[in-house]
Amino acid sequence: MRRGRPNLGRQAPPPDTALARSAAVDALAGLLLLSALGFLLARALGLGAAYLPTALAVYVLVLAIAAPLLPRHRPHRQLGPGNRVTLLRGGLVGLLAGLIGEANTPTLAWTALALALSAEALDGIDGYLARRSGYASPFGARFDMETDGLTVAVLALLAFALGKAGPWTQYPRRMMQMRARSWCLRDAYPDLLRGMAVADEAQDIPSRTARLNAQSNTTRIE
Repeated sequence: MRRGRPNLGRQAPPPDTALARSAAVDALAGLLLLSALGFLLARALGLGAAYLPTALAVYVLVLAIAAPLLPRHRPHRQLGPGNRVTLLRGGLVGLLAGLIGEANTPTLAWTALALALSAEALDGIDGYLARRSGYASPFGARFDMETDGLTVAVLALLAFALGKAGPWTQYPRRMMQMRARSWCLRDAYPDLLRGMAVADEAQDIPSRTARLNAQSNTTRIE
């Protein structure tokens, strides 16, 4: 009697193994992209030799934060587009961190602003992409929060290094708490707080003199 041969066909790896492999590939791709961008920035801006190693070290820190959280992404077999965007944000934070300690020039300040705005723009779409693609998970939510915290810390240090210190630089966590509380109060009691504004909102409202000057300039042009 002939015994049946064992099935030697290729079998799919277990979910945990597939997820770990996918995360490793994404992390490596991010590392290569960060290395290329960091090298180009260092050449274009004439940055010091410590710029690229610092940026890579911060990116490795992002990976170290994400690694122990990865089991919370089960049963998904890959990170998904939303978490890849968050990982890209981590790379941008690394590029920002590398600018700390560099010579304060207008070009460097504009570069920092562009990187910061790019990171904030990506922060607005990673959660949407995760939900839209069906890859939302507790891992993604926590990874996004940790990346947000690291971004605030790096931006605060960079602003201090560039001589732009202020309450958001000195007390970032406290300022985030106060901003969140003001938004919650305004959502909960819009009628009661009508006509009242927090300091951040009031600073964005042009004064009466500024409005009159703008109207005067518009009239002259016409």
